[in-house]
Amino acid sequence: MTSEDKLKLDYEQTCQQIRAFTDIRFKLLAFVPTLTGAAVALLGSRDINQWTVLAVGLLGLTVTLGIAFYEMRNTVLYDAAIHRAKWLEVSLGLPILTHGKQRGGLFNERPARPRLFLTLEVWHDQALALVYGAALGGWVYIVATSSLSLLSQQGSQASSVNSLVAVLAAGIVAFVVVREWHNFDKRSDKPQPREGIW
Repeated sequence: MTSEDKLKLDYEQTCQQIRAFTDIRFKLLAFVPTLTGAAVALLGSRDINQWTVLAVGLLGLTVTLGIAFYEMRNTVLYDAAIHRAKWLEVSLGLPILTHGKQRGGLFNERPARPRLFLTLEVWHDQALALVYGAALGGWVYIVATSSLSLLSQQGSQASSVNSLVAVLAAGIVAFVVVREWHNFDKRSDKPQPREGIW
């Protein structure tokens, strides 16, 4: 096998790995918010035993947090695979097909992040942050609502205060998750090109 054949095989395997990470991501993005939304809608009924709601809420919160951690690890591996694919494209001498790009290939010629409303950058990890922030906030809402319901009287005024506190707790958790995911995206250990490669 020639050196170029090895590079082509490596590039093919790297692209397959990137596709696998993308496929997993799309499946999780379809599953997590759907399940969370259904749980918030179904468990919001006052007719359900609040101990059961609390148990299901804690389970959902834990599982969603675990899936978010899994997704963060996959993001690290995905970034490394993209980095490798870019290097392989340079090594294979792929042609430049996009005006203004200095290196050719699908991954080297990826467009810049688009902007919405003049300032808001759009990228994959931002979307993940919003989805997982909302999902974890939804589970916190369920846990907070059931916990406060179990701790307080069942009067209508207490119920309104409980709902407000649960919404605030969910909002705070969602905000913290989104902020931390943004910090994760800016991490310093992202793969960087070796000197002389680019």
